[in-house]
Amino acid sequence: MLDSVSRRGAAAEAQSRATPTLQVLGRLIEQTGRQSGSSAVFGSPIEHDGAVVVPVARTRFFSAFGAGTSRAFRMVGDGGGGQGFTRADPAGYLVLRDGDAVFRPIRQPAKALVVPLTFIAATAAVQIVRTTMRRKRRAETARAMAEAAKAQLGRGGGRHCCGTPEEEGGGEG
Repeated sequence: MLDSVSRRGAAAEAQSRATPTLQVLGRLIEQTGRQSGSSAVFGSPIEHDGAVVVPVARTRFFSAFGAGTSRAFRMVGDGGGGQGFTRADPAGYLVLRDGDAVFRPIRQPAKALVVPLTFIAATAAVQIVRTTMRRKRRAETARAMAEAAKAQLGRGGGRHCCGTPEEEGGGEG
């Protein structure tokens, strides 16, 4: 197994043989690795009342790099590129006092409310849609019943309160 010294030597040798673009990408990758170390997470210590307070952050890092060379159709060239981002959020702080170390997290109550509030909003939305659909069905049913009643009256199937003049005896005579 290679130790770190021989790995660095092998990497330096490979980089010296690489094209200029690959050399730049190699340096960029090395710098990114150095910046994403513990110094990116732990801030500079602060001393207060005999205790040392060390800020701590939660970091996320993403990077993508690529490079290549071409010798196709007598066109020799190389190229490369990369993209990356880093995000750091406060996580808490370490308190070092009398040989003891205690981590104190920084609570973010807004993040703790996201899931319950999302559930409440979804439940309310379902109730609103259910009530709207129920009212629509009831209105359609009432409209259909009214139309059916009008159709039955129009066919003469309905009863009149008074008889015809002949039935009442008030006809011609």
